[in-house]
Amino acid sequence: MGMRKKLTKNDGAIVAALALAAHYFPQRAEDGTLTSSFTHAAFLLGGHYDAWAAWRGLSQPEKQRITAVLAAAPEELTRVGVFRARARRLLDVSGDDEMRFPFRLAGDTPGRAEAAVPMVGGDLLGCADRMLAELRKDHRRRAPEKPAGPGDWLTRTWYAPGNGLVQGRATIPEYAGAGDDASPAGLEVTTVAYQPEVSIDTAALLE
Repeated sequence: MGMRKKLTKNDGAIVAALALAAHYFPQRAEDGTLTSSFTHAAFLLGGHYDAWAAWRGLSQPEKQRITAVLAAAPEELTRVGVFRARARRLLDVSGDDEMRFPFRLAGDTPGRAEAAVPMVGGDLLGCADRMLAELRKDHRRRAPEKPAGPGDWLTRTWYAPGNGLVQGRATIPEYAGAGDDASPAGLEVTTVAYQPEVSIDTAALLE
């Protein structure tokens, strides 16, 4: 048995977005087959959810799943033309390629396909979740940098028109009892209780 091929962000995002598009924007071919539009899949990766009437009514887990796919996707996939070209190339098995992902191009002409047909037995959200899990496994986040301690710190140098090279300076004060083994007992963090749904009064926010 060969080793599993690492899932690229491009491929995982395309498949997950197609699964989401088939679930939230289902379309039907002439023979009644469910299809997933490349246009809708690219829209889901664009983040313009204020233009989607159903967005407000989605549950928090649904919103988190959609935004997780968006966060994992290369930015250029938000453009329909780029998404279409890459999806066609990824799912084209007209040659000797094997069907690696549970989607096939819709229609009889792979080079002109505008949608894909899901082959997941109706488990569209499960397909998106599996792609996300595989992406997280293959693209683990790097450990965060160690926080800066007390002292003077210089920012990176950059060029500012009219001023030349510019560099900032930040001073982090030392609190009482600071040290490698010290515990900042005097520091407190206060947060609100978790709420599954957060309602925002847009008019009041703008005002």
